[in-house]
Amino acid sequence: MAYGIELAIWLLIMGSIFFFAFSLGAQRGRQLANKFASAGTLKDKSKEDIIKAVGPPNAISSAANGGQILQWLSGGYHIVLLFDAGGICQGVTHEFSVAGMESWGGGFFR
Repeated sequence: MAYGIELAIWLLIMGSIFFFAFSLGAQRGRQLANKFASAGTLKDKSKEDIIKAVGPPNAISSAANGGQILQWLSGGYHIVLLFDAGGICQGVTHEFSVAGMESWGGGFFR
């Protein structure tokens, strides 16, 4: 009988830790999505202005013709921006949020 109670307590503790960690991650994702939404139209903004508004990207990749692809990912929110060789945003190439987070639209010409 004691073993069953110990198992139940252990499962309750582990479930609480998982729920708490998931909640914090989702909150960070919503915060990042809100920063991008507050930044307004991203197309034609400079890389520096976008980074100043939302924070540094998680990944930077090379693109055609000297451009760059910058990615931000946090707590179930992921957005990818394409920049030309001069560091000007050409638009959102990908935006995703997990279920339970409000969608911010996206689309290449945002």
